Amino acid sequence: MMRRATLPSVLARPMPTIEYEPRPATDRWSRVRRFRRPGALVLLLAAAAFVASTTLPVRTDDAWIDGVTGTRKSGTTWPFGLRTGQTTSTSPLERRLRALGIDPPRRWHHIVGSDRSLSGASMRRSHGTAPAILSLAPLIQEFVGHASDDEIRAFVHVLQHGTDAEQRDAVDAAGDRAFSTMHRPPASAPASRPSPVARPAS
Repeated sequence: MMRRATLPSVLARPMPTIEYEPRPATDRWSRVRRFRRPGALVLLLAAAAFVASTTLPVRTDDAWIDGVTGTRKSGTTWPFGLRTGQTTSTSPLERRLRALGIDPPRRWHHIVGSDRSLSGASMRRSHGTAPAILSLAPLIQEFVGHASDDEIRAFVHVLQHGTDAEQRDAVDAAGDRAFSTMHRPPASAPASRPSPVARPAS
């Protein structure tokens, strides 16, 4: 017959022991730090990129004007001397000179410079000394349209060889003349003649 174990005998038996190596407490936190490091690095890089895009100039927008003809050009300069967006706007005076077979001389004046960040915000602006012909820009078409060939040659000669005061006087005179002839037909346009009136047949 099997002997039934009593409760006191069961409690008196030694409890089995399980041996294990306790995991260091630092392992859990090291895993957390390991997961956090890439995220912190991304945030740091994003913050640095944002600051650089708003505070560091990465391109320069420039504009020039030719002091003799009034022709303009503009462009953008990037790091390492890379240039893009180079455009030229030919003035009516230069077109008139080329029609006369004259290769216009060049005297480029840097009139505007703007350093911009990657986001397009203006960081710094600079202005150069504008030539006298810049003030004639709104009326240069009228002046060229009503001036004779000799007047065009004399005007360009002053802008090329005259003093600053002589250039300003020539531009002021050209502007006054252009303003006074704004409603007249250009000199190159033939004068309109009255159409003949047909006579009734006798």
